[in-house]
Amino acid sequence: FYAVNFVSADNIKYMPKGASTWTNLRPKLNSNGTDRFLQTSRVILNFKDRLVTLNTIENENGVDRAYTSRCRFSQNGNPTNEATSWIDDTEGIAGFLDAPTQEQIISAEHIKDRVIVYFERSTWELVYSGNKALPFIWKRINSVLGCESSFSVVGFDKSVLGVGNVGVHTCNGVNVSRIDQ
Repeated sequence: FYAVNFVSADNIKYMPKGASTWTNLRPKLNSNGTDRFLQTSRVILNFKDRLVTLNTIENENGVDRAYTSRCRFSQNGNPTNEATSWIDDTEGIAGFLDAPTQEQIISAEHIKDRVIVYFERSTWELVYSGNKALPFIWKRINSVLGCESSFSVVGFDKSVLGVGNVGVHTCNGVNVSRIDQ
């Protein structure tokens, strides 16, 4: 079980199987000697045997920096090895992918085998590519309907419901449409 609260000092928390206390996860992001760590993120979820963080805060040489449109992902399997599971400078282990937009990631939700990612004013899908070097790609679904709050998204069997700045809308993975008109 993994949890984030988007507070850099609190890091990512997880509860190992059989444990009764939380453990911090602050993974190292590179192997070349520079101090880079993943501090936290707005959204954390499991997808395709990887732990995925969206809208990250990363520490670089002691300074926190926000990457508001970033998807960062761990290696396949166990993401809790802080020394090796998140290394992004060795191809095929882990990495990141920035969405081609200036908007912030607000929320995300699974629909069956898809991840729908809501930005401030747009909706995207995080598509699994199957490529070991770059396992995910961004696909824009809608360029005008986004989400207002991290907790305003509700997942259903065939769609995701979101509350945006222009109304309530639903995304089925192909289209985003308002339901309140």
